Amino acid sequence: MSQDLDKARRLVADGAHERAVKVLWRVEANARTDLTEARGLLDLASACREHTVRGVQRQCELLVARATAAIERLSPRPAAGPPREQIAAVDPAIPAPLARLPPPHQRSTISVTRAPSGTHDVVAGGLAVARVSPSGAQSSDERWQFARRRHGRSWRGVAETAGFDAAVAAYYYPRRVGPGGQLALADHSYWLQFRHLRGDWRLRDDTNTTLARMCLRKSSMFSSDIKTLDAHVEPACREIREFTLVLLFAIWVILLEQEMPQGGGGA
Repeated sequence: MSQDLDKARRLVADGAHERAVKVLWRVEANARTDLTEARGLLDLASACREHTVRGVQRQCELLVARATAAIERLSPRPAAGPPREQIAAVDPAIPAPLARLPPPHQRSTISVTRAPSGTHDVVAGGLAVARVSPSGAQSSDERWQFARRRHGRSWRGVAETAGFDAAVAAYYYPRRVGPGGQLALADHSYWLQFRHLRGDWRLRDDTNTTLARMCLRKSSMFSSDIKTLDAHVEPACREIREFTLVLLFAIWVILLEQEMPQGGGGA
């Protein structure tokens, strides 16, 4: 156990939760490569989250997300199964082939429309570049499984790489009230926000830089009659190594959230 983790434990025991959170940010750096540190970070950040106010509580939620992702990444995996070319698609109903997504360094507009099969086609330049289904998504060269799972009193979205060597690639933690939430990857987090006045969704990073704006073209926010989801992808996405996963996971979340009562993040 590192000195920082031990110090954070003492601060939590003494009730100094805000001071403990400051120390936990140093623990988070070690938790990226140390499973024991990651587990300790998860326990302490979860405890602090229950005893802090909104600003610090948001930091705790981010620490919890990063610790959870590190634990999933660092935990031992079972032996690999058959080669990837023998692995079935996430959703057999999803056809192939697909064109490639536009390069992330270009500003582009993407439309998401419902296909007759029940999936959603992600279209750019008149070509299908990806597809999103209730159980996952695929691009021209990658596939993921998406699932909504119970998490405490609420729920969370989980994105896993497809195949026998499946590993968690990202989590989505919804806000406690209203639509939107946090997309947490191993090293970075992104924020999905529904803007009521504009009627659109905004995907941003930790520096508050807008990465994409998405708008559902339908009669109302809470209508189940989705026509098209228009996504305007900004050049800032070029900084995201997992650009395709972040975009498709965000689209899946928006489609899922709009089906929930009041568009919110309840269980």
